[in-house]
Amino acid sequence: IDEDDISEEDFVNVFHEIMERAQNYMPDYHPTFFELLFFMAMKWFDKKKPDYIILETGLGGRLDTTNVVEHKTLCIITKIALDHMEYLGNDLGTIAAEKAGIISHKTPVVFYDYHRDVTAVLEERVRQESVEGISFSGNKIQKMKKHEKELAELTRLRESTEKYENI
Repeated sequence: IDEDDISEEDFVNVFHEIMERAQNYMPDYHPTFFELLFFMAMKWFDKKKPDYIILETGLGGRLDTTNVVEHKTLCIITKIALDHMEYLGNDLGTIAAEKAGIISHKTPVVFYDYHRDVTAVLEERVRQESVEGISFSGNKIQKMKKHEKELAELTRLRESTEKYENI
């Protein structure tokens, strides 16, 4: 938070707190490594009260641990590729459907428009959830609903991060 990592002491304390709660409430369950780190992060963020939290899904979207977050400000889906195929599917459309699982009602979504199968799946999910969808490809931004305030903010964010393109 504010460019400071969690201290070792806070990390150990939050770890013990999460493990104790897991053992008390679900004695036969052990969280995965990602779940454990996610729960620890949520507990630490709850204590530190940051203005914003940027979360990355662990694997996919539909069944991802990050879906427990109820009050999202924005959902961003970057380029979808043929990865984790043993869990997500064998083609871009199927993988996109899994990743589209992070799209939820009332949360605007921004996604990378580069492949027609992926775009079709994401646009359909945007329609199903009745949320604003903004697709981008290169320097082109296309709105699926008209909300100028959000588009202006996205454009500002994109322009301010263009210097990091080659990282």
